[in-house]
Amino acid sequence: MSDTTKIWTHAGRLLKVLDSIDAGKSDADALFRSLQDVIEDDHSRRNATDDLVDFLIRYDRNVDSALRHLDSLVAAWARLDEAGPTDGMGKEARVFRGGLGFLIGSTFMLGGDRESAEEFFRDPDTVEFIHRVYGVPRERMAGILPHRFGTTSLIFLCGEDHRNVLKLLQLKHVEDETLTESFARYKSRYGRATNAPTVHECGPGWILMDFIEGETLREFVDGTISTLLDCGPDAQGAVLGKEHIRKIRNIATGLLNTLDALHGRRQWHHDLSPSNILVVDRGAEIRLIDFGANSLLSRSSGSAGGLLDAKAYASPEVIKGSPQEQLSDVYSFGVILLECIAGRQVRTDELQWHLDDAWIRVPELAMVIDDCLTRDPKYRALEYRTGVGGNGEADDIFGSIRSRIAAVLSILESQVRRSQIMEIFAAAGGCAG
Repeated sequence: MSDTTKIWTHAGRLLKVLDSIDAGKSDADALFRSLQDVIEDDHSRRNATDDLVDFLIRYDRNVDSALRHLDSLVAAWARLDEAGPTDGMGKEARVFRGGLGFLIGSTFMLGGDRESAEEFFRDPDTVEFIHRVYGVPRERMAGILPHRFGTTSLIFLCGEDHRNVLKLLQLKHVEDETLTESFARYKSRYGRATNAPTVHECGPGWILMDFIEGETLREFVDGTISTLLDCGPDAQGAVLGKEHIRKIRNIATGLLNTLDALHGRRQWHHDLSPSNILVVDRGAEIRLIDFGANSLLSRSSGSAGGLLDAKAYASPEVIKGSPQEQLSDVYSFGVILLECIAGRQVRTDELQWHLDDAWIRVPELAMVIDDCLTRDPKYRALEYRTGVGGNGEADDIFGSIRSRIAAVLSILESQVRRSQIMEIFAAAGGCAG
């Protein structure tokens, strides 16, 4: 039996024990005794299909249930550290403890508690578990720190001064050959992508790349733009204010320039969303991460929160599993631009409402967005195609969209300045009276 098969055999037995938690046996002593029983028993005839995938799926779907049992899981994890050879548990206990630590750390990350997750992922047993399950070289995980919980991945910082990012496929997806293969081929496909992190190494279920300092566009919209609209100088609702226009220009221009350069090298992103766009130096630069269409979008109902959010930015053809080169990225850009105007996340069932609101507030920009969101790629953004090759793709579609947006925003800025001047004169007239 290979090491990998053994590790999943242990994980399968761990799953059986953890099931007892949901049955009501949630105290640490009972959990530890159950662990001790299966560790001391010989289950060598079990195979690699006995794993903890199902349990982790339940964790994803019911975070509250997982969090309720965390105290018992943590207590059992600590007890396993105390187990020695005299208990008949020494080496086997390390395997269980590493898997249990990974599971607990993942749950803390899912709940947004990176500080609590850190203890479990930096533990040597968990690092060894990651090495044996994913094949990540141990030296590549030096100083590992939890960073964020993605749609299909766990993101960590590691290496000297935490200059690298380690992306691990969530355990519930490790037997999905399509996903693991996409990770293994990531460097050859996207290692030289424009305005993207340098990829150092990858394998089935993991990618190691440079860390880029900045915030995601998701964070930028939820923080900077949302705050601006709620209580800043642009908190006026009906039209865009001067500062809001400047933010939209920076993001739209930077993103369109990046996409234009990317597509100039015959490369496409196909998973554009605010979470996969990095805003660097307060919007002066845009960088892209997590390239490649998420195959789960075309194979899942998307009922899980992360997938449901991702579907809001995916074009209809991406969801069907047939992305259309740059035209699919055009669709995603339209949703992202709409979100920058709204100052909040645009969900699938709210898309039309936000678009209607944009038509009322900024009809010229809404027209651009509407063209980008045409469901049939054959007719998508037709006005902005300066030339079409034999494959039906536009020659300079992003440049044309950029020029149009720049012209519209200049007009809006002029209207804002004119309105401000009129307000000053009106106020001066009132004082004179």
